[in-house]
Amino acid sequence: MSRLIRRIKIRGFTLIELLVVIAIIATLAAILTPVVSKALLRGRVTQTINNGYNLYRLLFFEELDNPLGLQSAGATIDWPTTADAWSDANAYFATLVTNDAFELNYAFFVAPGMRPAGSEQEFLTDTATLRNIWCITLDVGSGVKFGAPVLFTQNVNIPGTTLDTMAATGGLLENAKPYQDKAAVVVAYGGSAFSIDANTATTNNFNPPGAINGFIAPKGGDITGSNQ
Repeated sequence: MSRLIRRIKIRGFTLIELLVVIAIIATLAAILTPVVSKALLRGRVTQTINNGYNLYRLLFFEELDNPLGLQSAGATIDWPTTADAWSDANAYFATLVTNDAFELNYAFFVAPGMRPAGSEQEFLTDTATLRNIWCITLDVGSGVKFGAPVLFTQNVNIPGTTLDTMAATGGLLENAKPYQDKAAVVVAYGGSAFSIDANTATTNNFNPPGAINGFIAPKGGDITGSNQ
């Protein structure tokens, strides 16, 4: 019996086998990481699309008697125009929140995974953290053509003083938040909300003839070409 016990040996992994297993795991990780990252990005972008669409709906449809003006909230906070004193989109959105124009909160204005502002002061001053990702088109009214961008994230480059000029140039800003040049979200006049990527031809999407509007971006934001 003792001889039988001595013959039983516990065989472990050899070094080569361990290296093979590690190589297989590393290969699978290299293959799956981009797929997982892309899926997570897609989820965040989808949530941003929903937020932008809901914000558009609030601004245009909740006030049925006055869909483009919000004077009933107790303050002059119409859709911003070039004649207004609005210097940046942060100030405009903060006014909507603080005057209870709608049941808005600061979480509407950040991308998923970003911490929203906890107060008006933080929303207005903490621009480095990007408490507001949205730019807003000025002078939106009955003259605006369907398909014109009225809300868009800072990382889509739509410079110029008119929508036609904005449409002539475009692209995604490589270092701009929230999604750099991987994706940007646009809400068009008419209610369509969608994302674009680096391969999207912005001239085909944002060139409504006769639409002449400026826009305001959040102060301290990454976007260029705003008329602040």
